[in-house]
Amino acid sequence: MGKLWQRNYHEHIIRNAPSHQKIAEYIINNLLLWQQDILFAL
Repeated sequence: MGKLWQRNYHEHIIRNAPSHQKIAEYIINNLLLWQQDILFAL
């Protein structure tokens, strides 16, 4: 079937509200930037 985990992947425990906010912003911004990525259209 292939590999199950993404290479160099690591988990992060959210311990407080500022950490949660930082991670949420990263996820939202990462989704927005994906449309500008050269691999998006492939």
